[in-house]
Amino acid sequence: MKCCLRHVVPFATSFALMVTASSCNRTTEQQTEPGSATTSSKIPKGVHSTVVASGLCNPLDICFSPAGDLTICESGAGRVLVQKDDGTGTLRLVEWIQGFQIEDWPLVSGSGAKTMKLSCTSASWGGRRLLIVADGGLAPGEDKLRFFWNAGTAESGIESNGIPTTTGQPDDHGESHVTSMALTPDGMRLFAVGVGTNDKTWIRSADIASRSLDPYIASDDHGITADNPVRIAMWDEQDVVVLYAGRPGHDDACLVRWNTGTQNPVAQWKLKGLVDPTGMARIGKSNRLWIVTSPTSGDTGATKGRLARVTLPEGDAVVDVVIETLVRPTACAIGPDGALYVSQIGDAYDSDRGSVVKLTGLPAEN
Repeated sequence: MKCCLRHVVPFATSFALMVTASSCNRTTEQQTEPGSATTSSKIPKGVHSTVVASGLCNPLDICFSPAGDLTICESGAGRVLVQKDDGTGTLRLVEWIQGFQIEDWPLVSGSGAKTMKLSCTSASWGGRRLLIVADGGLAPGEDKLRFFWNAGTAESGIESNGIPTTTGQPDDHGESHVTSMALTPDGMRLFAVGVGTNDKTWIRSADIASRSLDPYIASDDHGITADNPVRIAMWDEQDVVVLYAGRPGHDDACLVRWNTGTQNPVAQWKLKGLVDPTGMARIGKSNRLWIVTSPTSGDTGATKGRLARVTLPEGDAVVDVVIETLVRPTACAIGPDGALYVSQIGDAYDSDRGSVVKLTGLPAEN
């Protein structure tokens, strides 16, 4: 299916970051300030932004608990943070899981840095207490999921297996870095995508009861030529939609809807104009999604990312770019209040300039 790029609303300057911490290795509780926002001149008319978490080091993923608690994978600090009410009406970021092994991950040439600190790469709640975290700071083939029923250390989580080589080729070192997870409505099964180091582009599957993680659907076997599946979400009780970023710096990203029962693609949409997408959030149960993009190549030190609303009708997919100067956005999620939350690395990797911002007034229904 084709895609057309429509109206662009300019976003004058980047989000102002509220830095409240001094290093990636801080261990203290952090207070957040839901009332502090960037000025209205920095966003399109009618859209409002609020900084809800700041001073973060490489925040790679965000999600919400069933109770509505914002959950952040602060990958550069090796921990997962959960935003809690301290009983006085003040929201604070609490260190929920800490001690994930951190690796220096090589970045794409032209990104302005050679490596970035990386550990926990994705998180998803599987119920009121169960938190599932992707442990991505290990060697290829050894990266795994960890299951937590309480706050604690990374080692306190019950771990899944890793996925070693699936092709037997010399350069196949196995699957690594789960970047996104989607749980089935009954909470019994999980689908995941992420970076692979072999010739196959896998959608992975995990049984929650046994915590067995396995390769499930090889995109390459179904004519899906785009690489780098970075996000996945449930579309209905059986289908998932996967965001493929494509080649870094190239305009070849796409969305594919998969039937997990037949393991076949149902539909595919090209995302022309959206280069290097990193995050995706579905707008309710509609055929619209929010997608953020972050520059990984091109001009050295480039930081500006985009937020686009993507509509998936029966015919051509339509891309509406709403904001054009996010600061290296990594993920987005719709909160229990209906607002869109976006995590950003900020203008420097491995720094304390990362943040999560809340966006309201977006043209989701127009």
